[in-house]
Amino acid sequence: MEFSSVIVTGDLSETEAICQSPNPLENWRGIESKGMGPVKIATLQSLLTGQTFDEAFCEYDHAIAASDEGPWVIRLPDLLVERLAELDEYALECVAEELVATEEFERDGWPLEAVHVFLEALADLANVGLANENALFLWVGL
Repeated sequence: MEFSSVIVTGDLSETEAICQSPNPLENWRGIESKGMGPVKIATLQSLLTGQTFDEAFCEYDHAIAASDEGPWVIRLPDLLVERLAELDEYALECVAEELVATEEFERDGWPLEAVHVFLEALADLANVGLANENALFLWVGL
């Protein structure tokens, strides 16, 4: 089953409202991230932080759900957001090359350019979130 996902930045007090929203991009600054779920985000986190995949993935088991059918909201760890905000253009290119070679991205056929564009947008969003002292949230719906 295909799911839709977005990553938005907001205050921690807005977590429930983000979860209840049918389209968080209408009310919060963010990016579309079709097909981007906890597994791919944990893979990225592992690359950026040096954590094992299992260590990173454990941080995504605290989802807030609007109902049993979703949508679900997961807060991205602060360390991941900080590392994303630190990426310069060269680092973005390197991380994109590493990500596109992972099983998760390879299986879904993500081209290098799409991964790079996504990472640029995510790094920009991380900078916005940090500047506003906000968190980043992964919103996933069916």
